[in-house]
Amino acid sequence: MGKEDAARLPERYGRTDKTLPSRPIWIHAASVGEAIAALQIVSRLQSAHPATPILMTTGTVTSANVMAKRLPQHCVHQYAPLDHPVWVARFLNHWQPVAAIRLESEIWPETLSALHRRAIPAALINAHLSPRSHRRWQRARGLFQSLVRPFRLILAEDDATLAALRDLGVAHAQRMDNLKLMADTLPVSTDDLTAFTAMMGDRPRWVYASTHQGEEILAAQIHNQIKADIPSTLTIIVPRHPVRAPMIVQQIKTAYPALKIVQRSSGAAITPETDIYLADTIGELGLFYGACPFAVIGRSFSEDGGGGHNPVEAVQLGCFPMSGPHVQNLTSVFEALRTIDAVEIVPQADQLAARVAHYLTHPAEIRQRADAALNALRQVQSRLGRQLDDELAGFMQGVAS
Repeated sequence: MGKEDAARLPERYGRTDKTLPSRPIWIHAASVGEAIAALQIVSRLQSAHPATPILMTTGTVTSANVMAKRLPQHCVHQYAPLDHPVWVARFLNHWQPVAAIRLESEIWPETLSALHRRAIPAALINAHLSPRSHRRWQRARGLFQSLVRPFRLILAEDDATLAALRDLGVAHAQRMDNLKLMADTLPVSTDDLTAFTAMMGDRPRWVYASTHQGEEILAAQIHNQIKADIPSTLTIIVPRHPVRAPMIVQQIKTAYPALKIVQRSSGAAITPETDIYLADTIGELGLFYGACPFAVIGRSFSEDGGGGHNPVEAVQLGCFPMSGPHVQNLTSVFEALRTIDAVEIVPQADQLAARVAHYLTHPAEIRQRADAALNALRQVQSRLGRQLDDELAGFMQGVAS
């Protein structure tokens, strides 16, 4: 199970003292990225079915914390029950959902069997099936087809998943762009943004966002390399896990002792001598996207093999995203953005410094790219939103309330 919230552990066994005024629509998303994407479904269902409450379940402590801040009124968050027949039955007996919507690859045998037995209509949105999972299910086609019986609607997030589902005999699967293209804009305080930009002044700056192991030292290396030609550069590093801050500071000081580092958690101000601003706080990524003309998206050059984070969040705040090549966790999102020239992929780490230096010295060019990316993204989101509305309306027809 990994890290659990001890106070809410009974929820994992289907126990809860929470209630809703009537039978809810149950939406399940495994972790943070899927849960944030699911907020689009929540808002649309609330608009179309205001009398039907929403039950949101996730599986991680981090996602629960995010949902506590971002779920709208008349929604309840629970941890999803573990996939055991007794615990799933207890959960369903309590909540009695009128419909179930699951995101991505949440195909749990006991849960889906229970939905089928109880005739609870289900949808699988943003469906993702990796090549490895596809090969595994090819050896058990009958079981796979049995498991997906409750899904009257299946929307694949990419062409590869759609092809895999149809190969496995799921003829009614359809294609829809990745719902993560619809991610809500990160919250930014106008007062905080004004204060932060004033503290930076007119210094050329960039942000390396949501960094993982190996990327902080890469950011410091790039800063050290370009400082001779662009001495006023400010590099902002936002680690994905701020608890790593002491280690990050030590690594950078050991490799580049002349660089001056300021940690946001200390409350210290940026001065003309500051080289690197380590944003080791939680929930402020939107502030740094809003304050910088371009960003490098983390976990795309990291030592852990990468996988990428969502570049849409940067685009939405007028910050042009760059990324390394390791974006396998969000392939369809990056491909969609590349199609509309809303992201730049840098194939190798040793090429990144030159691209950063180029944009630092060509502010008009990067501003133009960021504006064009945002306009193109809005068009994609508008089309995707209309499709999602139509699909949800079709799915909800006939669902009991």
